[in-house]
Amino acid sequence: MSDLEDTLWRIARRDPVPAFVPRRNGLGRRIAAEVHFIEANGFSVAFRRTKYQRTLRFAPT
Repeated sequence: MSDLEDTLWRIARRDPVPAFVPRRNGLGRRIAAEVHFIEANGFSVAFRRTKYQRTLRFAPT
């Protein structure tokens, strides 16, 4: 998970607008299983659903 953490920090520093990641192919389940770890490392995760797709939103806390 350190690769994910490094990637999220790079995105958060580069772009003030949080990244949106489509929830497909099991990614959402994997992230949902790691929410406590992600939050413990300084990020919040919002699971959202629009009319057409589900998204994950990461933001530094």
